Amino acid sequence: MKKVSGILLLALFAAGLSWPLTARAHAQAPGTTVIYLVRHAETADDGTRDPALSAEGRDRATRLARVLATAGLDAIHTTAYRRTRETAAPVAAATGLTAREYDPRALEAFARRLLGEGGRHLVVGHSNTTPELVDLLGGASGGAIGEDEYGRVYVITAAPGGVHTARLGYPGEDAGAAVAATERPAADPADVASIDAILTALYDVISGPVGQPRDWDRLRSLFLPTARMIPVQRAPDGSVRYRALTVDEYIEASGPTLIQVGFREREIARRVEEFGDVAHVFSTYEGHREGVAEPLVRGLNSIQLINDGERWWVSSLAWSPERPDLPVPPKYEGGQ
Repeated sequence: MKKVSGILLLALFAAGLSWPLTARAHAQAPGTTVIYLVRHAETADDGTRDPALSAEGRDRATRLARVLATAGLDAIHTTAYRRTRETAAPVAAATGLTAREYDPRALEAFARRLLGEGGRHLVVGHSNTTPELVDLLGGASGGAIGEDEYGRVYVITAAPGGVHTARLGYPGEDAGAAVAATERPAADPADVASIDAILTALYDVISGPVGQPRDWDRLRSLFLPTARMIPVQRAPDGSVRYRALTVDEYIEASGPTLIQVGFREREIARRVEEFGDVAHVFSTYEGHREGVAEPLVRGLNSIQLINDGERWWVSSLAWSPERPDLPVPPKYEGGQ
């Protein structure tokens, strides 16, 4: 059985949100359609009705291709306008797909066709047509796109259980952004009393059968407000792909999928290093889809924690899957 990327990332792949890391190996849940929707990138001020992309727009299109090259796309769709075709061109070149033209004046029929076709799609549209199409697909657009707004990326996941909408920024635009130290839900003291307790809670909260909602406030309560969850994977071209997600970004991407497919993650080994109020844990994980005995994935979670004198907090969590050329080393497969 072919294994896929990191265990916490499993929820992202079916939601279409393993943003820099989605690969065709990420076999999505049966009956699921994943659609990425973007407005065309920035255009040059050349006085024409059909301008080409500006240098900034070409850079944006290149960044889009960098992350969607491994997204397992089945189709790319653009309007007849040069700006949408040029936005999609780097993705088409990276995936070997030929962009299909759709009529932005017939979005209702186009939405029905996308949902009926299934698979994974990129749709490049315009500031007015993109949110309208999101809504027609059953998603939630959040309103109009501003004339000078180019960074909105929608991911629509249409599954038998319903339609989920996620909104992302372009990769590279949120790097280093300050995150407000918002309040976290109060933790159960038993969840954060020790390193063992907080890791047990971390694995427990994302696991459950089909149809069981997860206690996302419990997950939030384990992490610092500024914490990041970072999937890391090596792409087919040898480059390393990652994205630093906030806990809420992870929850938005993961929640529907975990409920739809049923998934359990368990820790099979642990190595802990502590210095004062700082700790690092290499936690070897194994994940199973409901009803499947063979592990779907194995790998390592790299977890950094701090103790503020009252409790333990997860300050960052990065994870990487095992792959044929990168097996989990024996030293990380032993007992705790």
